[in-house]
Amino acid sequence: MPVMRNAVAVVVAFFLSLAAFAVEPVNIELDRAKYEQLLVPMYSIQIVPGANGSLWETEFTGRNGGASQALAFQRTGEGIEPTALASGQTFHIRPSRDYQNPANPGVFLYVDKEHAATISFALRLREWSQPADFVELPVVRERDFSSTTTELLEVPTSTATRAQLRIYGASSPTGRGDVIVRMFSADNTKLFEQTLSLTPAGGVATIPSATAFSDNPAYAELPNLTANFTGRGNVRVEIEPVTAGLRYWSFISVTNNATQRVSLITPQ
Repeated sequence: MPVMRNAVAVVVAFFLSLAAFAVEPVNIELDRAKYEQLLVPMYSIQIVPGANGSLWETEFTGRNGGASQALAFQRTGEGIEPTALASGQTFHIRPSRDYQNPANPGVFLYVDKEHAATISFALRLREWSQPADFVELPVVRERDFSSTTTELLEVPTSTATRAQLRIYGASSPTGRGDVIVRMFSADNTKLFEQTLSLTPAGGVATIPSATAFSDNPAYAELPNLTANFTGRGNVRVEIEPVTAGLRYWSFISVTNNATQRVSLITPQ
């Protein structure tokens, strides 16, 4: 599955596109402690060409299924305030991109913690040579971010597929977040080790603190992860955070070179 490099540079004028509803921003003091940060690991508003003639598009829908109004937004500042989502309201998201890091496909959303559990999402990645097919991508809650070692299991090394590792950072008190990526064979032989630096979003010098309303996560990736280890069977990938305080989430996409069908390997 290709990284959506072309899509992330698209200028987007709106942070929320609310289908079939006319809503007004609400006047409320923003307090980061009152909002849950959600990671949308991929988002594009256009069809993006990829490897082997593939064409990729994401579809993102949310719904407030609770009995009362909920607040949500993607960014603060510039006169933008939280948007009130009525009970039963469905909405679509047009988030701001990380222009300084064009490889970064992720965005953060914020919903008020009091109602976060009642807001549901559907994030789907579709490849248009197989228009009936799509893969469901997770929308990552704060509780799913890790500050310890993550293991991604049973990663195939077949020549029929291509694997890509993506890592998203949420915060670090000391700036750039570093992780060590290791790969092990089924008999626990270490095949690979590399340190990656998660690039802070927006071109800033440091990763914002956990109290900041960051627009985008820090990011690093390893495309063609298993290309040099074909025929080794399924392998295990280990991600160890090096930077103290770094909170991160990662996954591996495995794409069939012939059909472009995608499978996801996520932390469980």
